Amino acid sequence: EGRLGVVHQLLAGGASVHHPNADTHTPLQVASEGGHADVVDALLAAGADPKYSDAVGDTALHFASATLGEPSVRTVVLLIDEGAEIDARSGDGTTPLMWAAAFGNVLTVKSLLAHGADPAIVDWGGRDAAGSVCRCLASRGRPLLLQCPAGGCEEPGKAEVLRELLRR
Repeated sequence: EGRLGVVHQLLAGGASVHHPNADTHTPLQVASEGGHADVVDALLAAGADPKYSDAVGDTALHFASATLGEPSVRTVVLLIDEGAEIDARSGDGTTPLMWAAAFGNVLTVKSLLAHGADPAIVDWGGRDAAGSVCRCLASRGRPLLLQCPAGGCEEPGKAEVLRELLRR
């Protein structure tokens, strides 16, 4: 739950939608990572910048792409509709499409492709979106890295479905 009522109270009390936390993440990035589309919508309406990138170049669209399911799709569409750069590059050159592929997020991969994301872009390591499929599996046992969400890459056949989508 995104606690929309609390967000409205904070905004009414003058809370900044632009003030980053200690990790340089804005409220929009945090809400996007949690798949809280209702909160994302409220923050965007209050003037949050969908193009803001944190200290390592990640945007709200990157974070939304790492979240599985319909909440991710709703959040991604809201961000794109408000001007988020669909092929924004993070500090390592990865795009939101690469993040969605890396975390096994089939629905968001489909949505990003439908909105014009370019699967041929390569990151600074030379990987394209198809080469990023299920890379979250490499973060097992490394608690400082984002982990594969339940229902993502560990489902049988998920990687093959993603690669097929990204080859079209």
